[in-house]
Amino acid sequence: MNDRVFYGWWIVISGCIISLMVRGTIVSGFTAFFDPIAKEFGWSSTQVSTAVSIRGIVLGLLSPVVGFLVGRFGARFMILTGILIIGGGFVYLSGTQSLGMFYGGFAMLAIGMNCCTAIVLLALMASWFRRKISTATGILMSGFGASGLLVWLIAWLIDQYQWRVSFLLLGLAIWLVGIPLSLVIRNSPCMDDRAPDGDFNCTPVSCSHGELARPGVKLLLGRGAFWRIAACEAARMAAVSAVLTHIVPYLTRMGMSRTVSVSIASVLPVLSIAGRVGFGLLGDRVSKRAVLSIALLCLAVGMLSLVGENALSVLGFLLFFPLGHGGTATLRGPILLERFGNPGFSRAIGLVVGIGMAGSAIGPFIAGRALDMTGQYKAAWYVLTLGILLAAAFLLQLPRLQRRPDL
Repeated sequence: MNDRVFYGWWIVISGCIISLMVRGTIVSGFTAFFDPIAKEFGWSSTQVSTAVSIRGIVLGLLSPVVGFLVGRFGARFMILTGILIIGGGFVYLSGTQSLGMFYGGFAMLAIGMNCCTAIVLLALMASWFRRKISTATGILMSGFGASGLLVWLIAWLIDQYQWRVSFLLLGLAIWLVGIPLSLVIRNSPCMDDRAPDGDFNCTPVSCSHGELARPGVKLLLGRGAFWRIAACEAARMAAVSAVLTHIVPYLTRMGMSRTVSVSIASVLPVLSIAGRVGFGLLGDRVSKRAVLSIALLCLAVGMLSLVGENALSVLGFLLFFPLGHGGTATLRGPILLERFGNPGFSRAIGLVVGIGMAGSAIGPFIAGRALDMTGQYKAAWYVLTLGILLAAAFLLQLPRLQRRPDL
């Protein structure tokens, strides 16, 4: 092995590409499918949005289970399994004939996504890094941000080949790219006689944080710190999921062309890279609680900007929302590692992501319902902004934590 390059950074790169591919096709890219599918079947905005809500419900229910399974079977096995399921889900969706089939396909995508993205990848970061955990996580999460680049490609595929063929092509691409990448993954640096961050003094303690107790589920659920972090994740996911699902319909109803709307949707996650890397670097140097609070405030300002429904408000949204989105997505893992240690991390992140997925299920439904009832999105944007601000207030109640030398 080349001692000049710590293998953990190859894990980061592989995870970054996997997250780009999976999120770009399942989450960011769905906004391009929204109107074509609704038009062909005559479904309402609420009916189409419910598919995203089902995705969120499945993700939420299975997240604690995945947190347990990744500790039992390892990240490499979980990621490969997820890639296989996602490819099959897209192939299944290409044959959609009914609302039930549509929802079933999204349930398959959710199962596969749960196996190979946030929980598993963040657990990998916790195994491979300590001192540079926020930086490594920020780089990893940039793949989620770059996933916005796939929106334009998916929209082009739909325009050229219709949505059914596009689903089929996405499934095949997931298999072709994802399977080789999953084989790059290694579960622990101790497999190479290394400690986290590339140190050579590999010991059970350095690799597992063995001096900290492994908190059980009941203990985690009984801690106020856990619920404050979980509340942040739920509010964040509600807002982000609603925006990513409805941003193209929202912009087209403002009078923008579909091409411009899709372009904005494409650049939105890309802009979040600044928040992911910037807040990640900052999180390794100052209080993670403070950094996450600032990121939440940026998210709230961006969310509230959508209420204006004009060019200036869209500009404000593009300045603040992706910055806050990137920062909050990056800091959730490091702040959990800081508070609960590595032995309890996979359980903690599984539970937090599961609770966050409840927000992911609710957010798009709120936005779709607001549109069906009032003909506009303003009420939804107000509600989601309030949720973010309340979450930030809860987070600021976390007690200050002395910085540990082994974190």
